[in-house]
Amino acid sequence: MIETIRGRLIKRLPSYALIDVGGLGFKVNIPFSTYQELPEEGREAHLQTILQIKEENVNLYGFHTKEEKEMFLLLLGISGIGAKTSLTILSGITIREFIQAVVSGNEAMLRKIPGVGKKTAARIVVELKDRFSPEEKPSKAAEGGQTLPSGAASDAYLALVSLGYNGAQAKNAVEKALAETSGRS
Repeated sequence: MIETIRGRLIKRLPSYALIDVGGLGFKVNIPFSTYQELPEEGREAHLQTILQIKEENVNLYGFHTKEEKEMFLLLLGISGIGAKTSLTILSGITIREFIQAVVSGNEAMLRKIPGVGKKTAARIVVELKDRFSPEEKPSKAAEGGQTLPSGAASDAYLALVSLGYNGAQAKNAVEKALAETSGRS
């Protein structure tokens, strides 16, 4: 898999960036939030990436932050939501606002995003509401706190969430594993 890409930014548009890596030009689909963080054309760009291979095409998606990448993966896990809709959601709302809308069940806020209708907004709330731990709910998010854990704990957390555990269960399991491993040292 291609986890990151670093190279000279050839072209930047709100929907994609063209990055030269050793003479190869990679078209990287991006959300608008990533576009806003890209350097000027001709300068070096570095993005977190996801490579998606389907029968009919291969797409590379890029993100300025690991949190954007993780949220993109969570959105892809929702039935009926593909990469295009996931990018649209990340382009239309911040991660903090998205989490606030989901945990508070604010479907109206989600419906303000182009391409997200009543059924899609309801499905997002139903499928993701329990995937965020209490610490990630609006009170912490409103303070600008980190919305997803980082490092190896983040990888374990996201793996558990992708297996169907809710946010609180995944957080507890990761904390328990960290406590056990630090007790062995």
